[in-house]
Amino acid sequence: MKVPTVTASARRMFTYGVSLGLVSLGVAGSIGLGAVALGCAAPPPYYVVRGMPGERLPAVSGDPMRLQHPSQERYGQAKSGYHVVHSLDDWKRLFPSGDVAPAPAEVNFSKKMIILAVGDGRKTTDVKVTKVLDTASTLHIFVRESLEGEGCKNENEGNAYDAVITDRLDKNVLVHVEVERGSSCGAAPTAQITCRQGAGAWTNPIAAQPNGSPVECEAVPQVTGSFALVEQSWRFSQVPNGSASKMAFSKNNTHVTFPVDLFGTYVLSFDVVDEARRRGTAQATVEVLPPKDGDTYVQIAWTKFEANDDLTAFPRVNLRITEDGKPNPGVCAKDVVRKPDFCDVREQIPTVLFHLKGARDKFLLETVYTDERAKGGPYICVRTFINGAKAADACDDVPRPAEAVWTVGLLDARSGKLGPPPPPPPPAAAPPVDPKKPVKPVKPPPKAPAKKK
Repeated sequence: MKVPTVTASARRMFTYGVSLGLVSLGVAGSIGLGAVALGCAAPPPYYVVRGMPGERLPAVSGDPMRLQHPSQERYGQAKSGYHVVHSLDDWKRLFPSGDVAPAPAEVNFSKKMIILAVGDGRKTTDVKVTKVLDTASTLHIFVRESLEGEGCKNENEGNAYDAVITDRLDKNVLVHVEVERGSSCGAAPTAQITCRQGAGAWTNPIAAQPNGSPVECEAVPQVTGSFALVEQSWRFSQVPNGSASKMAFSKNNTHVTFPVDLFGTYVLSFDVVDEARRRGTAQATVEVLPPKDGDTYVQIAWTKFEANDDLTAFPRVNLRITEDGKPNPGVCAKDVVRKPDFCDVREQIPTVLFHLKGARDKFLLETVYTDERAKGGPYICVRTFINGAKAADACDDVPRPAEAVWTVGLLDARSGKLGPPPPPPPPAAAPPVDPKKPVKPVKPPPKAPAKKK
């Protein structure tokens, strides 16, 4: 059966028969028919006239019926529609999920009936049965529905509804529905973010360097709607793999600073929430790329750890970068006091960055574990960069005892590539025999004493 609903502007009304039990006039489609109360008697007709948003329906003359609201109302889980309830069984059918709300205790269905109007979905923010008029042949039910305004968000649980109790009448039913559009709530909140490093200009996105100077970012919330802000928060949406960077907050949580400890991309998000729980997000991007100066950069960093891990509890490691093939090779390491001229080391726990300034040679990379690295814990990765791009990446997830050495490989500083380590030197040859020096005769081993028979 089609929905007995027409718009007021169409000015056409369709009449359908219905039992004198439950009269359910669907908002969006279905018609529920209750048990026939008068045997084979012809059921009374009913229909719904629904206006367009803002349209006022024609007035109707009739006798106003006395309406009483139930003392307790918890009917938001009833099915959508306009329901005229004449019995307890009719009431139960309004809750198809089986979780039936208690019927109003003050209703005696032999003398009274319930009119329950339930909105269709969260876009309907309010439903009100404004009046009920009795005419000679028809019961006129007037309902006002309020729709969610533009940019608004309905946080109510369940559907909007209204219930009234009135004297029982078994007549034709005509429901008049006037629809009001809610006021606009305006756009959801947003924000603008700009960042800088050091004395640089405030902008977004920005380029930065892991030079020890933190990046600072400022957010300006923008509220154009009718709801005030109730929350604002920062978070990292993206960081380079292995970054241990953390934010420091100030200025009512609109300003943050953080170190850039690895080459790669950092994306910050600033989230704002208003009283209607509408959310807005602004983002800023900080690109940390190696300089394009022709030099090779080597980074050692940890990976596979949580943001709240204690970085000082990680195993102590020391990367040593040693010139290859030289009689007195220079060694670049953070624990070397007199570093060679090509060596620049910058530590930002737990990351260490090595700059091989002007170096074009080959270097042996070895990592010494001062402490034991247990299986399943965080592990280190060594990455090389040249001319603004990553050239090589090697990680060591092998459990290591204290004082163990991981030979990373042989670095070619001209390309930034890592190759296999050089083979170990051959064993030292025996010294040549001096022909002028007499050779001492080798005494045979003493004979074992003969066994007695």
